[in-house]
Amino acid sequence: MHTMIRKKNITLISVIILTFYSPFISSQLRVVEEKLWNSGIPDQFKHPVNEATENRNFDQNEYGFNRSISNVSDPTISVFPAPEHINTGVAVLIFPGGGYRRIAIDKEGYDVARWLNTLGITGIVVKYRTIPNDISIRGEDTDFQMRNIILSDALEAFRVSRRRAMEWKIDPNKLGVMGFSAGGHLTALLCSSPENKTDSTSGNKTVQDTEPNFMVLIYPALGSDFKLADFNRFPPAFMITCNDDKTAPSQDSIDFFNSLINRNKSELHVYSKGGHGFGLGIRGGSVSGWKLNLISWLRDIHFLE
Repeated sequence: MHTMIRKKNITLISVIILTFYSPFISSQLRVVEEKLWNSGIPDQFKHPVNEATENRNFDQNEYGFNRSISNVSDPTISVFPAPEHINTGVAVLIFPGGGYRRIAIDKEGYDVARWLNTLGITGIVVKYRTIPNDISIRGEDTDFQMRNIILSDALEAFRVSRRRAMEWKIDPNKLGVMGFSAGGHLTALLCSSPENKTDSTSGNKTVQDTEPNFMVLIYPALGSDFKLADFNRFPPAFMITCNDDKTAPSQDSIDFFNSLINRNKSELHVYSKGGHGFGLGIRGGSVSGWKLNLISWLRDIHFLE
């Protein structure tokens, strides 16, 4: 059963072809990956960590990938440009989940960007810094510090994307943000942070550079962190949750959505089954239909024709 609730009212470091996606090679779409911070990484974690990638043997895409990246200390963004003949000018910054300790880079990142490309939407995947796995250099204070550092990565990724809109052939007024699980938490933090009202270079308030036009939260791990948030900061939101999600309880999303009472055109879909971490719906079931619901919503708010 599916319930829907609707409210009416960086200097370039490297350019690479991601050869693990042959369809991009054949269609000559160039996927650009570059370091996020072009003038040195601020607040770099003091302890050295070695980034590690694991290709998990479940929920793999058609190319045999479901990679999880941990110990990220050098954040990047990967731009998946929309095909020119269907480019709508819309772009979405994508924050994969992984509990802030790893990043599900395929299932909740690259795969999502590739799907958005079929809609004429440019996908921008953010590989943000993660909390290190080595428990000997971690603690409660370290985790709190790292979450602030991760938020700074998210804010910078958004600023970079809007500033380079012309270069990437996107409309700076059609730039949204999307997050999965912990990436959904990060997306909500980005949209609600007072810092997202300030330009990182000039220190001046620049709405053009720092405020998303819409946000998409897929099984977001919101917890109780937003009970005191200023919900007037949030753009129109599209949200997905499942009643059987044991990792990110649906009630948290429902409570969050109810606080969006003054945000026009926000929408929440609650599915009875689907659990957590289903990505684009690779496991099947009614929850896999969330993509069609998102398309309809983007049309309703006039970002897609």
